[in-house]
Amino acid sequence: MSKEKSVTIYTTSKCNISCKHCGVGLDQDSPRPQQTTEELKTIFYKLSKDNTKYITILGGEATVYRRDLAELLDYADTVGLKVSINTNLTVFHVVQPLLAKPALKGLIVSIDGITPATHDSIRGKGTFQKTITNIKLVSKHERVLNGDLHLEMAFVMAQINVEEAPDLIDFAKEVGATRLNIKNVKLIGRAFSFAEDLGLDLKKMLNAYSLLVVNWMLSEKKIEMEILVTPSFATYLNRRFQLTFPTTEHHACGGESIFSYVDLHGNHLPCPSLAYEENPTMEFSKAIPGINLLESDVQESYNSDLFREFESYRAGRSFKSKMFPCKFCSFQDQCVPCTAQMVGGGKENDTVDICSALFEHADQYLPGFRKEIWPHYNELQNESLQKG
Repeated sequence: MSKEKSVTIYTTSKCNISCKHCGVGLDQDSPRPQQTTEELKTIFYKLSKDNTKYITILGGEATVYRRDLAELLDYADTVGLKVSINTNLTVFHVVQPLLAKPALKGLIVSIDGITPATHDSIRGKGTFQKTITNIKLVSKHERVLNGDLHLEMAFVMAQINVEEAPDLIDFAKEVGATRLNIKNVKLIGRAFSFAEDLGLDLKKMLNAYSLLVVNWMLSEKKIEMEILVTPSFATYLNRRFQLTFPTTEHHACGGESIFSYVDLHGNHLPCPSLAYEENPTMEFSKAIPGINLLESDVQESYNSDLFREFESYRAGRSFKSKMFPCKFCSFQDQCVPCTAQMVGGGKENDTVDICSALFEHADQYLPGFRKEIWPHYNELQNESLQKG
């Protein structure tokens, strides 16, 4: 493989808090054995020899339950890997000594509300104050100040915090973050049990996403932002708010040539959504020959049926004919939505949230938008009415 790749490694299912929206929360309820230090070094080494340059360590809460992070960061440095760590950052003393490690290039801090009431309602009483205090301490570290260590704020948008989303740009700057990452809640794992609190109203989501992007575009001091802006959403933003957001080809799924995932058993997968941690109905509840990096080389996993099927779906884009409203979209050739929905046992009419929100509500703000972006839907509806 010629491209530099990024791999996320799930290193522990243990966590010190219990978030309502946690996709892997059910795994946390009965923690499984985690990889040893030497096993993780083996995985690091094999990935480094296959043009992987970036590793993201995921949990659980690795900073609390992986006491070997300093050793792993030192080893990553010797094999040329750059590392980011996902953390709730509620415990500072375990993170502080890691900040000076050259291999550590990013901290991804989960903050799910800009007020204590909202954040704590998702993550537990007192967590907001701990995390905010600690992220401000990290933001003053010399490696953050000189740009050698990126401080990223991760926000999972849900019904319970959607009203605060438009103010995230200023809030991220206030706490010293250099990057903002926005994802929608998935009603899987523990989140399924709190669907009433978390499930997003599409109209509220559309307005929150819109104002968030507008605020980012108008912000004087830019921070990086990762958010799903499909070509149809970009067109909507430009029309409604007179922006110049690019409408060029957007990939919500970059495929295995850009990123992949290693689960708690060492199985190498094309996407975290296929993993047992996020989907216990999947078959990866044990080490699988041919894709397990403790037994096989990286190339063997890339040549497996699993990776071939995933990449075939992604590159061929044929799965969009089963997704809503993708199958009617005039931007169908310029967009690659989430491939995992299809490979992971997706069903007819699996949806893309932001595009579904546009389909249902954009005409209230831009009359005729749905007919323009999804003309085939209107044609099929007319045919159906004529036959009826």
